[in-house]
Amino acid sequence: MISVLVVDDSAFMRKWMSDAINQQEDLQVVAIAKNGKQAIELITKGTISVDVITMDVEMPVIDGLEAVEVIMEQNPTPIIMVSTLTRQGATETIRALTLGAFDFVQKPSGAISLNMELVEEELFTKIRLAKQANVQSTDTERARPNASVNDEINRSATKKVIAIGASTGGPRVLQHVLERLPPLDVPIFIVQHMPKAFTETFAQRLDRICKMPVKEATDGERVKNGVVYVAPGDRHMLIKELMSGTKTIELRVDSPYGRDIHQPSVNSLFYSLATIEKTNVLAVVLTGMGNDGMNGLTLLKKEQEVTVIAESKQSAVVYGMPKAVIDTGLADYVVPAKQMATEMLKALRIL
Repeated sequence: MISVLVVDDSAFMRKWMSDAINQQEDLQVVAIAKNGKQAIELITKGTISVDVITMDVEMPVIDGLEAVEVIMEQNPTPIIMVSTLTRQGATETIRALTLGAFDFVQKPSGAISLNMELVEEELFTKIRLAKQANVQSTDTERARPNASVNDEINRSATKKVIAIGASTGGPRVLQHVLERLPPLDVPIFIVQHMPKAFTETFAQRLDRICKMPVKEATDGERVKNGVVYVAPGDRHMLIKELMSGTKTIELRVDSPYGRDIHQPSVNSLFYSLATIEKTNVLAVVLTGMGNDGMNGLTLLKKEQEVTVIAESKQSAVVYGMPKAVIDTGLADYVVPAKQMATEMLKALRIL
């Protein structure tokens, strides 16, 4: 039985979620809280022991963001945010994910909603996955850029690219890694499994805290060194090379490399990089369920000079995507999230 704490200031939402969860044979709501303050007291003072928390964002007294921060610092517990599909809701949800929340579901639109059943199924699935998550205390270490990069990296940077794939648990790790990288004269491409409404907000947050400009990729734009591109949540991001040698970004609804359950797909990004002539690729696979990226890396390693870094089981929130890469022998280095930025800089020097 998976025990759940439901946190929401709406009496209707508390009842709806509790009733829905309790109808599942393997799930049970053991407590409810009306705001973040009550949730913190229940969790950090040992009043109850729960496997998973569902957390509203906007609440009085103490909101969901502050509650996530405190709980993840003092008593790490898998937290699923219940978010509204608005720009403000997306901003708050991204903040919660970077603070250590496991995942999120979108709140039904109104007290009487036709999408209740769809939300319920997503919620049940994520609660069960969260139970297995490897959650750890929030890293309170102040972000510091790694040692200055060797000139040799930037002198030969024109044919180097960094490609990163992540899913569940990715936003927190990506923020940790990118804010510790110094400015690099190479393009960085990121595929993070996330809905369209959230990828733009995520890119904007990274842009505010990173040493390099970060943006959501647009179709047809020219790739520039020193820029981080985040794939939009409803498009595959492919990298193309023109006759002149200029790289451009192509965004597609369908992948030319076959059907994929993910959109955007890490595989599609890696496949596209395999088609570019003589490019040195640093491929990084972070936390996430499934094996997205494994097939693309298999081809990429045959076609290009590639160094692959996979996140270790030690730090991965969900040890699925990196495990698939490691188990198939594709990973050159396996490191925890805290060492990822340093390992990436070392790899750039040898590419």
